[in-house]
Amino acid sequence: MREFIMAGCDLHDGSMILKVAVGTAAAEKWVYDNNAPSRRKMIARLKALSKAHRGMPILFAYESCGLGYYLRDELEGAGIRCLVLPSTSLPKSPKNKLNKNDEKDADRILAVLRSIQGGQEVSEVWVPPAEMRADRDLVRTRVSAAEKLASIRTQIRSLFKRLGRKCHGTTSRQDREWLQKQLERLPSGPDEALDSLLRQMDFYEREVAHLDERIHELAESPRYRKLVAAVRQEEKGVGELVAMVFLTELGDCLRFHNRRKVGGYLGLAPRSDETGKADDRKGHITHQGPAVVRKMLCQAVWCQNRCAPRAKARYEKLVARNPQHKKIAVVAMMRQLAVRMWHRAVAVTESQIDAKATRAVSVPLRAARAERSATGP
Repeated sequence: MREFIMAGCDLHDGSMILKVAVGTAAAEKWVYDNNAPSRRKMIARLKALSKAHRGMPILFAYESCGLGYYLRDELEGAGIRCLVLPSTSLPKSPKNKLNKNDEKDADRILAVLRSIQGGQEVSEVWVPPAEMRADRDLVRTRVSAAEKLASIRTQIRSLFKRLGRKCHGTTSRQDREWLQKQLERLPSGPDEALDSLLRQMDFYEREVAHLDERIHELAESPRYRKLVAAVRQEEKGVGELVAMVFLTELGDCLRFHNRRKVGGYLGLAPRSDETGKADDRKGHITHQGPAVVRKMLCQAVWCQNRCAPRAKARYEKLVARNPQHKKIAVVAMMRQLAVRMWHRAVAVTESQIDAKATRAVSVPLRAARAERSATGP
């Protein structure tokens, strides 16, 4: 059995609690602040410990959280193997919930590393490249800005409802002119509230337009142009934004081996609570994975139901099976759409890989031919 220096880390915004063990020895507790100088000290201490044990390899792990992957990047850059563990891979029980603290959390992560040292396979989070993480941030910011804009428009309509008046709209140029005129007709207080909401709406409309331009540039870049065209092919309702949300959140499409893996990652698979003879107990979908993709798929499906006759016919066929639960039909359509988009993305990705392999082989051949032609027979 190969031995490692194992470090299980309970990562927080301001601190890092580590349990470090050399091989099968007892663990030692390390505590560091979560800032750049402290992380450098921690890395230097781990490498010194490795050197003291004749270059024993280091295995570091922490639980996936909202702090991203900067710690993993720094460790991998220093030559330390780092695993980002999903919360599902950590042992949880009612007793754990009643007796939980940072040190015990680090112990649980260390226990996972010890099982790896014993030869057991453990699932880890797929970490997207830094370039894709930046793309995700841009696309998510665009979706968030649109949600805030929709919320402000809802607040404007609610303001008029509370005053017993009807709001004609908030989107067109005529609507905006009408809203500006209402500032002079509303009583003191509501007029200030409407003025503030109109300024916020102007701001977020400009932000959405600016982000749309940036996303369009990204979609037209060599990394995404063919993929975006493929996933949008023959799919009404799948615009540039929907395609970019799908591609950036899915990441490397080749890491999914079949459509079930795609549906499970997107949270579109049904829950299952079966035991003994109760073998047909399926519940609501799991809602795991990126919620923003489910939102975009839902919007695309409703657009297809209105504009695409074939999609509408499939939807009505699904509804006919269970007329009391139309949401089931919508979810089924979302899953089918996601799987179709995934298949197209896989085809493009595989063709690009084949093209790179062909170029890698043909370039040396062309160079050899050129050399032979220059030197003669």
